[in-house]
Amino acid sequence: MGNSAEKFSDLISKIDEFIRKYYFNKIVRGSIYLAATCFAGYLIITLSEYYGNFSPGIRAVLLFSFLLLNSLIFFRFIFWPLLSYFKLGKRINYLQASEIIGKHFPTVKDKLINTLQLKELSTQSEDGRQLIEHAINQKITELRPIPFHTAIRIQDNKKYLRYVLPFIFLIVIIAFTAPYIFSESTERILHYKTRFVKKAPFQFVLMNSNLHAFQGEDLTLQVKLTGNEIPDEIYVEEGLNTYKLQKDNLVHFKHVFRNLQKDKTIRLFAGEFYSTPYVLKVIQKPSLINMSVKITYPSYLGLRNEIRRDLTDLTVPEGTNIKYGINTRYATKIDLYNGLNQLVLKPVSSNHFEYALKARKSIELRLAPQGTTLVNGTDFLSFRLNVIPDERPTVQIIEKEDGPNNKATSFIGQLADDHGFSGLKIHYQVKDQGKMLSASSRNIPVDKKTTHYSFIYAVKSSDFKLKPGQELEFYIEVFDNDAVNGVKSSRSETMQIKRLTVSQVEKNVDQSTRVTEQKLQQAIKEASLIESETKRIKKELMNQNNLSFEQKKQVTDLLDKQRELEKLIDEIKKESDKNYQEQNSELLNQAALTDQQKQLQKLLEQVMDEKTQALLLSIEKMLQENNKVQTQEELGKMQSGNKGVQKELDRILELYKQLQFDQKLTGTINNLKKAADNQNELNKSVEEKSATHQDAADQQEKQAKEFQDIAKQLESLKKKNEELEKSHPLADLSKEEKEVNEEQKKSKNSLQANHTDPAQKSMQKAADKMSAMAKQMEEMKETSQTSEIKINLQALREILANLLKSSFDQESILIATRKSVATDPLLVSNTQKQLQIRNNMQVIGDSLSVLSRQIPQIESVVTQELNTITERINYSLESLAERRLSEAVSGQQSAMASINNLALLLTEVEEHLQKAMKNSSSGGKGNQQSLSQLGQQQDQLNKNMEKAREKMKQNGAESSRNKGQANSSQQFAGMAREQNLIRQALQQINREMNKDGRGKLGNLDKLSQDMEQTEMELVNKRIQSETLIRQHDILTHLLEADKAERERDLDDKRESKAGTDQLPGYVEKLKQLKIIKMKETELLKTVPADLNLFYQLKINEYFRSLDSI
Repeated sequence: MGNSAEKFSDLISKIDEFIRKYYFNKIVRGSIYLAATCFAGYLIITLSEYYGNFSPGIRAVLLFSFLLLNSLIFFRFIFWPLLSYFKLGKRINYLQASEIIGKHFPTVKDKLINTLQLKELSTQSEDGRQLIEHAINQKITELRPIPFHTAIRIQDNKKYLRYVLPFIFLIVIIAFTAPYIFSESTERILHYKTRFVKKAPFQFVLMNSNLHAFQGEDLTLQVKLTGNEIPDEIYVEEGLNTYKLQKDNLVHFKHVFRNLQKDKTIRLFAGEFYSTPYVLKVIQKPSLINMSVKITYPSYLGLRNEIRRDLTDLTVPEGTNIKYGINTRYATKIDLYNGLNQLVLKPVSSNHFEYALKARKSIELRLAPQGTTLVNGTDFLSFRLNVIPDERPTVQIIEKEDGPNNKATSFIGQLADDHGFSGLKIHYQVKDQGKMLSASSRNIPVDKKTTHYSFIYAVKSSDFKLKPGQELEFYIEVFDNDAVNGVKSSRSETMQIKRLTVSQVEKNVDQSTRVTEQKLQQAIKEASLIESETKRIKKELMNQNNLSFEQKKQVTDLLDKQRELEKLIDEIKKESDKNYQEQNSELLNQAALTDQQKQLQKLLEQVMDEKTQALLLSIEKMLQENNKVQTQEELGKMQSGNKGVQKELDRILELYKQLQFDQKLTGTINNLKKAADNQNELNKSVEEKSATHQDAADQQEKQAKEFQDIAKQLESLKKKNEELEKSHPLADLSKEEKEVNEEQKKSKNSLQANHTDPAQKSMQKAADKMSAMAKQMEEMKETSQTSEIKINLQALREILANLLKSSFDQESILIATRKSVATDPLLVSNTQKQLQIRNNMQVIGDSLSVLSRQIPQIESVVTQELNTITERINYSLESLAERRLSEAVSGQQSAMASINNLALLLTEVEEHLQKAMKNSSSGGKGNQQSLSQLGQQQDQLNKNMEKAREKMKQNGAESSRNKGQANSSQQFAGMAREQNLIRQALQQINREMNKDGRGKLGNLDKLSQDMEQTEMELVNKRIQSETLIRQHDILTHLLEADKAERERDLDDKRESKAGTDQLPGYVEKLKQLKIIKMKETELLKTVPADLNLFYQLKINEYFRSLDSI
C-alpha cells in the first residue's frame, strides 16, 4: 500500500515538472514576441516621426499606441505565464497536462490518463480498491521510463527570432550611422506635448534671464538670432495674436508685453520656421494692504491704551508694549529689519502677520513682504519708532530767604517730571565744626499725578535743637514714578542753617542798627529837602497865573523825590523789622524790650499812610488839568505832611537810639552775669579736679578775653549814652574792670604754677566782682527807668490838665457863639478867647513833641489830632472874623471833639505809664499769682466751713449755741472776714483785667455776689448744704479764671514767639506760590486734552524751559 503511494507521487512530480517547463516555454516565447513588437514599433515610430515631423497629437497617438501594444503582449505572453509558473495564477491541471504529454508520446496518452482516473476512483470507493491500486501500480511501472519534460523543447523557440533580429540589425545600423534620427525622434515622441518645429538655418536665443513678471508690470522680450542665415523680420505668436518684434540691430529684436495680468504662451517665428513655445509667467506681487498698531502704555503713566490705523512714525514713552498687525496680499513671509537684526515674520493667519516688541529705544523698522516665487516683492514700508525715555525729575529752589540770626529759612521749590512723582523728601544733617552729629529725613506731601509741582517749605533750627555754632545742612530729593527702569531721583543743592553764636548775633545787631540809623538820617534829610523845595515851588506859583512847562517838570521831579522817600522809608521798615527779629534772639535774652520794639515798629508803619499816596495822585491829576490853584493847595498839604514826616522820623531816630541803648545795656548786664557764672563753674571744676591745671588755665585765658569784650561793650555803651538827647547816669566801672582783669590774671598764673588755692580765691573774687558790676548796672537801670517814668508821667499829667482846661474853655466859647448874633459885640471877646485856646494848644503840641521823644506809646495819631485841632480852630477864627457864625460853631465843635479825642489818647498813655511804674516797683509780678492765691485761700476757707458744719452736726444746733457761743461766733466772724477779703481782691482783679470791656476772665461779678451771700450766711452762723455747694462752685470758677489767665498769658507768649519765628517774607512767598500754581493751572488749561503723547511731552519741555528762565 505504501509502495503504491510513493509510485503515484513520483508520477505526479514528473507531471509537475512538465507543467513548469510548459509555462517557462511560454515565457521565453512571449519575450521573443515582446522584443519583436518593441523593436519593430520603435523603429517604425522613430523613423516615421523623424521624416514625418508630426504634430503633438499624432506623436501622442504613436507613443501611446506603442505603449499599449507592448503592454498587451507583455501581459498576455509573459506576465500571466509567469504567475502560473509560480503557481500564483490559473494553470493547467494534471489531465490537461496528460493530454499535452500524450500529443508528444502517443503510447502513453491513454495509460497516463487512465492511471489518473483510476487514482481518483480509488479515493471515492473502498470496493475493489486493491485491484485498482494494483492496476495503477502496473501502469505507473510502464510509464516510469518515459521522461515527460522532454515533451517541451525550449530550442524550438529559435524559429521566432527571425521576427526580432532584422529589426535589431536595422536599429544597430541606424544607431551607428545616424544616431540623431533616434535621439531627435525619441525626444519629440517623449515630449509629445511640446511643439517642435522644423529645424531652421538659424536659432532663436532669448536674452532674458527669465520670463517672470509681477502682475500689472511690463515685460520686455529680448531675442537674439544666431546661425548662417538671419531673417530680416521675426514675429511672436500669442494665441490668435501675432506681433512683429522691434529690430534693434541685425541680430537683436525686442517686444514689450504691457500690463501682464496672467500667464501667456508665446512662440517666435520667421518665415516657416518656429521656435519652441515659451511661457511668460505672471507672478502675483506680494504687497502690504494696511497695518494696525496696538499701543499698551505702562500702567504707572495712567494713559489710555490706543489702537491706531495709520502707518506713520510713532512716538511712545519707554516701556510701552507695541503690537503691529500687518495685512498683506500674496505674501508668505515678511522680512523685517528692526535696527539690529533681520527677522522673518511668519503669518499667523492667511496674509496676516503680527510683530510685538517693548519700546526701549528709538529704532527704524523696515518691512518687506515676500512671496513663494524666486522673485521677491519690491514693496517695503519704512517708518520710525521714536521712544521717549523716562527722564530724571528736576528740582529747583527759588526765592530762598533766611530768617533772622539764621534760626530758620524758607524757600519755594519747583518740581518737574515727564510723568509724575512717587515721593518727595527732605534730608537733614546736623554738624558741629564739620563733624556730623545726626542725620534724618522727612517726607513732604506731593501731588503724585501732576508733572509740575510747586511748594513752600520752612526749616527751623529749633526743631533740631541746634546749639550756637552748630549748622544744619539739608537738601530736597524728589523721586519719579518710573516703573520701567526703576525709580530715579534728583536732589537740590545743599542748603544750610548755621546757628550763630552770641558774638555773631551781637555783631549782626550792631551792623543792622548802624544801617537803620544811617537810613533814618538820610530820610530826615530828604524829607527836609522836599519840604523846602515844596515851599519854594509853592511861593513861585503865587506869582503865576498858569503852570508853565518848567514848573510842571519841577513838581513832577518833586513827586519822584517823594516816592523815593517812600521807598527809603519802606527799606527802613524792613531793616528795622530785621533788627527786631535779631534782637529777639533767645541768645540775647532781651524779651523785656519787646513792647518797646513793637511800638517802634508801629510808629514806622504810621509814618506814611494811604493819604500820602492819595495826595500824590491828586497832585498829578491837577498837573494834567493845569489847575494852578488846586496844585498850589495840594502842595501846601504836601509841605505840611513832609514837615510832619520829618519831625516823626527825627522822633523815631531818637527813640531808636534810646531803644538801642536799652538793648545794649541789657545785653551787657546779661553778659556780665554769664561771665560770672562761667567763672564760678571754672572754679568748681578746679575744686572738683575735673579739669587739669593747664586746661583750667587755658579756659581762664579764654574767659579773660571774653571779659575784655565786655569791657569794650561798656565803652560802646558810654558812647551810645552820649549820643542820646537825654543821657542816662552811668556808673564808672573802670576800677572794677581793672580788678577783674588782675584777679583773672592771678588765677591764670596760679593755675600754670599748679597753685590751686590762690587760683580759686582769685577766680571767686573775679566772679564776685562781675556779679557786683551786673547788679550795680541793673540797679542803675531800674532806678533810671523808674525816675524817667515818673518824670514823663508828671509831664503827661500836666499836659492832660492843660488839655482839659482847653476843652472846657472851648465848650464855653462854643455855647457863647451859638447864642450870639452877627452884630453881637461879645464876638470880639470870644475871638480873643479862641486865640488863647489856639496858643495854649500850640504849647501843648510843643510839650507833646518833646515828650513823644521819650515815650514811644505816643503814636502818630496824637500828632494828627493836634493838626486837626489847629486846622479847625483856624477855620473857626476865620469864620468869626467874617461873622459866619454857623461855620464858626461847626469848627469849634470839631475842635472840641478832637481835643476830647486827644485827651482820651493821652489818658491811655498815662495808664500805660502807671502800669509800667507799678510793674517796676513790684518787680514785674502780675495777677496770675494773686488768682492762684485766691484759689488756695478759697479752698482753705471751704475746708474750714465743712469742718464747722460737721461740728455743728455732732453737737446739735442748740447745744452749739449754748456751750460754745463765744468760740463759735469768733470762728464764724473770722470766716466771714476771710471771704470778704477774697471778694475784695477778686473785684480788684476784675477791674484791672476787664477794664477794656473784653471780659478776659469771664463773669466775675456773679462770683462776687455769691461770695457776698456767703458772708451774710456766715455772719448769721448758718452753713447749709446749699452753702457748701455754692462754695464749691465759687472755688471751681476761681480755678477756671486762674486757668483762663494762665492760658491767656501762654497764648500771648505763643503769639509773640510766632511773630518772632515767622520768617520775613513768608506771607509774600505764600502769595507767590499761589501765583505760580495759578499759572501752572492756566498753562494746563491751554493744552488740549486730546493731544497725543508726543505733543504733550513737547509742551512739558516748553514748561520746563519757562521755569528755567
